[in-house]
Amino acid sequence: GVLYGYKLNIFSFDHIHIHFLSDISTIISIAALLNGKTFSCSGHARDIFMEGSSINFKVRNSKFVTVCNTRAYLKCIELSGGKGRRNLILGLHGVAANKYKYHSRKFNISQEINVLTDGRFTEKKGLIPLSEAIVTLISDYDFKIKFTIVGLAVSDEQFALLDQIKNIFKKAKLYDHLSIPGNGKGVQQEEVIEIYDRSDLFIYAGVDVGTGDLDGVPNRLLQAAYSGLPVITTLSGSISDLFNESNSYIVNQNDSLDIVEKFNKMILDKSRDKKSEKLLKEVSDQFDLEKNTKLLESLFLK
Repeated sequence: GVLYGYKLNIFSFDHIHIHFLSDISTIISIAALLNGKTFSCSGHARDIFMEGSSINFKVRNSKFVTVCNTRAYLKCIELSGGKGRRNLILGLHGVAANKYKYHSRKFNISQEINVLTDGRFTEKKGLIPLSEAIVTLISDYDFKIKFTIVGLAVSDEQFALLDQIKNIFKKAKLYDHLSIPGNGKGVQQEEVIEIYDRSDLFIYAGVDVGTGDLDGVPNRLLQAAYSGLPVITTLSGSISDLFNESNSYIVNQNDSLDIVEKFNKMILDKSRDKKSEKLLKEVSDQFDLEKNTKLLESLFLK
């Protein structure tokens, strides 16, 4: 903090905003204070539950701290003394709604159904039970499914998980039903938007793995909502901030059979379009990127 304070002294600034409540924001907050300047921070999930650093100090001394989901926000209250503080603010994030084209989906069970999921190849994304559920729906229920995983792998462990998913489909002789654009190397956002547009439903099987590495409300679920995709999801992390049985289909974590059951329910549900419309309204009210950015802007200008 002293070293960065010295380095930052060559710049002319009034305020520093630091993302994540881990060590880096502790260092830079000290640097700001040593220069007689104000600072603020924004927190998310892992940086609070697993990598949080001097959170009480930062909340007490900052101009403000925003946290983008309820579960992490409540944890911050606990870590900053167990009482609400006026400068600790629940500031939801969002995605740019205008990039996605909302349209309702009609299902014909005699035709191919494009099932989409989106997430890094890590345990907490629940991709193994989800893959097992897709295989069951094809093998035992005769659904014609094309299963697309938009995901990124960057470590040996993540590529091993990617191979494990491939082997589930190969063993079932259903590998031609699996699509992984980029083969774990990721794809450009423009292509991601196109994939959402041509998909029929979105399934997110996130899991609380017990390490503190929790989801907030994943952007991929907001993207699905803005695209009009019916959503089947667990309530891992802070997903219940937005998703519930009135606007989506909730499944148990690590439960491939429950995914199968809710998939069948969703296909036959006459209220499916109403759920998607309700979800669109609620995501627009709470997770509009422009509106939530203005909240952050107002905090800077106070």
